[in-house]
Amino acid sequence: KDGVMMSGGIHDFEMMRMVVGEITSVHAVKAPQRLHDMRSDDTSIATLRFANGALGMLVESCTSRRLETVSGKEVHTLRVDGELGSLYSPDPRSLQLYTTREDYLVEGRATRKDIHIPESDTFLLEVLHFLKCLHTGQEPNTSGRSQRRSLELVLAAYRSMDTGVPEDVSYAAALD
Repeated sequence: KDGVMMSGGIHDFEMMRMVVGEITSVHAVKAPQRLHDMRSDDTSIATLRFANGALGMLVESCTSRRLETVSGKEVHTLRVDGELGSLYSPDPRSLQLYTTREDYLVEGRATRKDIHIPESDTFLLEVLHFLKCLHTGQEPNTSGRSQRRSLELVLAAYRSMDTGVPEDVSYAAALD
């Protein structure tokens, strides 16, 4: 499989695991093919169930040029909603925290806090981290084992696309 779920989804599965926790179930569907030069999915969606009970959704598409929703642009974004609020990343340089946590309320209302993320060369930071791991023997933040798990999740998404039913992937989480 070499569609958009593989090329983009593998990174998003890893990010979701880092932010939310281990994934136990994947249910994926794909849209009818629009880009006929691709050999696999050009638009696909996966709903995820996490070991902690949370639910998540990945949307992968190389056909949408610009997607606007009621909350604004939703191209390559992250949003996490929980019982105390939401964390939203509208772009790579900022986070927005919306919270109803009592110690953050202003006049009894939920607040929004904007968090600026300083610009950095993430590829350089990744290489420097890897070199440090080679020198110290420390395991990288994203190890081969971790990336293998992301690949297993992408392959489970493709199996789900083919069968139309959710894939139980909790067995693999127990192996790590």
